[in-house]
Amino acid sequence: VRMTYFDGGQALQVFNSLWYPTFDRPDAPLLGVDLLRFGPKKFLCIVDAQPPQGRAHATHDTSLLDAIKRKYPALEGEVSSRYYDDNRFFSKQMLYGRFADDGEKLVEE
Repeated sequence: VRMTYFDGGQALQVFNSLWYPTFDRPDAPLLGVDLLRFGPKKFLCIVDAQPPQGRAHATHDTSLLDAIKRKYPALEGEVSSRYYDDNRFFSKQMLYGRFADDGEKLVEE
């Protein structure tokens, strides 16, 4: 597990975590989690699973991410292609949420 936290005060806070598969499951996907806070009222949440590098053809079970999306529709957002090529960096099962003002309430529910 790799975790990074950056505290830029009230303007920016970032938590990033990357979970690597165990040695006995080298084909298992990597799990990435990003939680970002921009100012006091804008939040961004991204959770995604990707095959290990060089194994883009590998399939993996995404039913857990799909179940979370069904339970929390606010995490069904789409990344702007202005910054990233969606097909290159993110899976179709990615959890993506952008929240303002009531972001804390949504997270608590």
